Amino acid sequence: MVNHIATWTRDAPIVVLCVGRTELLERHPSWGEGSSNGTTVLLEPLGAEESARLLDGLIGGRPLDAEAATRIADRAGGNPLFMEELLAMLVEAGRLERREGGWRLAGEPLMVPPTIQALLAARLDQLDAGDRGVLSRASVVGQEFEQTAIEELSPPAVRPRVHGRLLELVAKQLLRTAASSLLTGEAFQFRHLLLRDAAYEAVPKARRAELHERFAGWLEVTMGARAREYAEILGYHYEQAVRYLGELGPLGEHARELGGQAAGHLGVSGTRAVARGDMRAAAKLLSRATALYPEGDRRGRRLLPDLAHALSQLGAFDRASEVLDRAKREAAATDDRAVEAEVLVARAWLDFIRDLESWPAYAEAQAKAAIGIFQELEDEHGLARAWQLMAETFWVRCQVAVSEAAQLRAIEHARRAGDHREEAANWGILAGSAIYGPLPVEDGIRRCEEVLTRFGDNPSVRARTTRALACLWAMHGEFDRARELIQTARAMFVDLGQTYALASSAESSGLVEVLAGDLSAAEQELRRGVELLEGMGERAYLSTLGAMLADVLELVDRDDETGRFARTSEEASDPDDIDSQARW
Repeated sequence: MVNHIATWTRDAPIVVLCVGRTELLERHPSWGEGSSNGTTVLLEPLGAEESARLLDGLIGGRPLDAEAATRIADRAGGNPLFMEELLAMLVEAGRLERREGGWRLAGEPLMVPPTIQALLAARLDQLDAGDRGVLSRASVVGQEFEQTAIEELSPPAVRPRVHGRLLELVAKQLLRTAASSLLTGEAFQFRHLLLRDAAYEAVPKARRAELHERFAGWLEVTMGARAREYAEILGYHYEQAVRYLGELGPLGEHARELGGQAAGHLGVSGTRAVARGDMRAAAKLLSRATALYPEGDRRGRRLLPDLAHALSQLGAFDRASEVLDRAKREAAATDDRAVEAEVLVARAWLDFIRDLESWPAYAEAQAKAAIGIFQELEDEHGLARAWQLMAETFWVRCQVAVSEAAQLRAIEHARRAGDHREEAANWGILAGSAIYGPLPVEDGIRRCEEVLTRFGDNPSVRARTTRALACLWAMHGEFDRARELIQTARAMFVDLGQTYALASSAESSGLVEVLAGDLSAAEQELRRGVELLEGMGERAYLSTLGAMLADVLELVDRDDETGRFARTSEEASDPDDIDSQARW
């Protein structure tokens, strides 16, 4: 989003200021690279003069004397947060005395904990038991919390004093008031996350388990019919209760029940994430859910195909294969026909990504077998998935019109199942077929815009359709518009964690630049896509992009590399992949 705003905003003067840790550049080394209107500034520790100014501003009124300021600044090492917390601890402990000319340190020599975490823990230790109790219960709820939740978690005799103590902690600058995200009552938040962590670390594990469970139970009852909206939060708190009980000893029946509740909520959140295309979140949530169910539990087994799909979209093909192997074993051992059919479909999709050899005939057989099982089970949702796979087998054979007919069958089954998200996903795929099918360009643009109007609230569908629309506008000669749409689609794929879709989108950006006549830009786009796919071990799209890159290199008289990438395409192409065979 930040990249998009900085790159495409033209009509208004905007300064975008972002603060990040160095890990950002470790994960995204190309952040801001080559930007003509952006810069990265490394924040160094504060110097002596800057530290003195900060301390004077924090204490207000008369300044600290030079000796006190120097000792605090030296101990803080130029870290402004450390300085702020150290000064607050000294004030609360009565270690600062007002003298003529300013404040000075009093009492024994200044002993400072070695880390910010230890400093915060020492500061919290100075509070009375009542304040520490309120912060302990709040830390289990999270960085932000409702007053009513803390009252619920407190002993009955303490509840009338909770609000007053929260306000006192605000005055001590440990908390601040916040807008409630759950209820209409008053809410608070820790002044920064390190304070929350310090308070949480001070809570014994048995007490943490109890408070996590009680908060989840309170939230579930309080939210009532809206509890499903908070499934991820509920799953997290039940999960933490089980975790700490497990660290204290063997899990009993109650802990196993909590594990089932946690897994149920996390599974709901995970399948929702798959439906909206957020594969990073889906993989994490579904992994946690399946780990909480005992092996062989039907509820966990039903989540495995979705988990494999999420992992494959992230490029974690080996892990996806292991998950499908487990699902297949468990389905066979329990005669679970529904999961057996889901595995047939999921395995075909994974094999499409990893190795296209003889894929259309193999995948068609998998789809037919799955359709037979789903028809027997009267599973409309499963039929939608199986027909989507069948549509892809026709697509690979370049039978786009037949593929669209199969896709429409998938849409019909999704509609019968009442699955709006699955219906939307299939429309998103159908929008993409407008690029290569018999539909005229203008009609293809209208189809894509209709899909965006009807299903644009689904981020994954919006990303796929925007990508297709870019190609169609390029065919229409609107190249700047097409480029902007490609950048928008890419930003969506990044946000959704769809690494595979991001890499394969080079097919579209390369096509746009070829149509625009910018062969240098086309080469750059296609080369980047080839490198990403090779790094994943992907072959299906690699065969297409390799040949497209060879085409562009041949046009600019780079014959040595032309041959190399034509061979890359040849080696990755299945004999039945007509498009790639023709291209190389």
